[in-house]
Amino acid sequence: MDSVLSVIFAALWSVFGSDPTIPSQAEPIWSPSAWESTAGDYTFSSTSTLIPEHCRAHPASFVDFPMVINGAHIIKVDDRPLLTFSDPKFKDVRSVYGKPSISCAEVVQAKALQWTVVTDSKYFARFITFPQVEHVRPPDNFFYESLNIVAAGTLLVMGLFCMIIFAGKVNSRIPVFYFLSNIFLSIYFVGTVTGLMSMKVDMLTVHRVGDSALWIGCAFLYYVFYEMGLIGRGLARFYTAIVCIGLVLQWSARTGDEVQMGTNFSFIPTFIVVFYAMYALTRKLIARRAWDRMSMFQMFGMSIFVVTSINDMLVVMGAYDGYLFYSVGLITQMLLMALSVHETILETYQERDYLRGNLEKEVAKKTAQLRATQAELVHSAKLASLGTLSAGIAHEINNSINFVNGAIHPLERLIAKLEPVSPKDYEVGKKLLVAIKDGVGITVEIVKSLRQFTGLNQAKLKDVRIYEVARTVSTILHAKLKDSYRVELDIPEDLTLYGDVVGINQILMNLMTNAMDAMPKGGTIRIKARETDEQVVIEVRDTGGGIPKEIVDKIFDPFFTTKEVGKGTGLGLYIVNKEMERYKGKVVVNSIPAHGTSFELCFPKNLKSEFSAVA
Repeated sequence: MDSVLSVIFAALWSVFGSDPTIPSQAEPIWSPSAWESTAGDYTFSSTSTLIPEHCRAHPASFVDFPMVINGAHIIKVDDRPLLTFSDPKFKDVRSVYGKPSISCAEVVQAKALQWTVVTDSKYFARFITFPQVEHVRPPDNFFYESLNIVAAGTLLVMGLFCMIIFAGKVNSRIPVFYFLSNIFLSIYFVGTVTGLMSMKVDMLTVHRVGDSALWIGCAFLYYVFYEMGLIGRGLARFYTAIVCIGLVLQWSARTGDEVQMGTNFSFIPTFIVVFYAMYALTRKLIARRAWDRMSMFQMFGMSIFVVTSINDMLVVMGAYDGYLFYSVGLITQMLLMALSVHETILETYQERDYLRGNLEKEVAKKTAQLRATQAELVHSAKLASLGTLSAGIAHEINNSINFVNGAIHPLERLIAKLEPVSPKDYEVGKKLLVAIKDGVGITVEIVKSLRQFTGLNQAKLKDVRIYEVARTVSTILHAKLKDSYRVELDIPEDLTLYGDVVGINQILMNLMTNAMDAMPKGGTIRIKARETDEQVVIEVRDTGGGIPKEIVDKIFDPFFTTKEVGKGTGLGLYIVNKEMERYKGKVVVNSIPAHGTSFELCFPKNLKSEFSAVA
């Protein structure tokens, strides 16, 4: 195992351009030295006489020592112990990443400063710079210990808080996985500062527990990604398998280097998962062509996580001397992930509130539509029954009239014979015969119109002469029109419209009936028709009082009427509008108060092709 690690780490150090034995220094402040193996531990010692000189020149300065992962520092002045940072026996670990610093005032009287580093890692625990004199006080382990303590507490609180808040509001696995991820990640950060947390644990155990908790926490985090649709099930399972292999390597290891190899095993797959999630999210946003707050939270959180992870990996591997920001990146990632889940919940509740607030309106709307449909069906059924009844009556009347009509000619011949015998009786009989002929003629015309109105033998679609339809409706309404109303027809006799007689009859009947109701004292109803390049327009105009502006938009609503109770159903214009929709046409209303109202019925000329397509 040692030879394998030697090759792997030598390759890594060569990539990063650092020397695994002697750190580089800008000037010969420290005497050269080398790592030595002592009872399984590794020791690096060096002495500097120039550091005390620099401190005497700048007594307000500080001596800043480099970070040595899993390492302990022993600092002496003239062979006198000055500071021991962490336990050189590794039975009690202050922190994994912490580093010491001393004030120049403590070494100004010394001739030499001795520095010894002890670590349990042969290949991994390296540093790339020697201790330097800094004119500004070092951050006192803010980035190596304080932030990790804050991160441990913050993650624990966020995990508990989100578990309570999110429970029952989203997919139940999301708050559970999020909570477990925060718990394990907080264990990792606690493991990096066990000594500061008053926990006496040896270095190898701290290394195993901390790094294992790190990758288990990441695995749970990526299952949150999966539940939110950022990655697929296969990728989540792949990463889980990688973590399991790394855990086996860590817990079967005997040295710090072997534990670290198990830790490094999960580094690359971690970035693969995050980069894939960012790629998938970017594709989704490009396809949607819109950014929402939830997506921005997710993308920004993952970006910070990646940047800080890469930074810490390079610092830990000795690529450059910098600060560790992984705690900041991870807290940002988890916080923005929680905000993203919160946004999902808000969207869900907003949709629920919308549905709840509009449910009654939707129910009322659907109820009105149902009632309108029901009324239309009832009305259609009544019309069908009326048509059947009218057709039967017309047939019976027609039979009777035929008997009377057949007797008129013989009666005329009989009366003609009376003229020489009794001129007076002849004149009376002649007048009675004329009255009979006029009455029978009117009756025959009414029966003919009634048969046409009911659509008897005319239900098929065909070219309908508009003039004949208008004249038929006028005849049907003859008794109601009487002498108070005058009907004017301005319709070319050869103008036709493709449709069925019943539907067009119904439209004109309802409009003429409404026109008479709008003129209770009588007036003129004018029916005019014209043809354009694209339409056939039928206009029905009255000379009534007009329609008030405030109700024009309501006149086609079902059951809307301005008539007294019992004198109107409110379905006449509704049926007109529905029939026009069936003909793919429209109704244009023009009304001037005190000057009358006109309804323009606009029929498209391509009705034949429209109805053929439907058929």
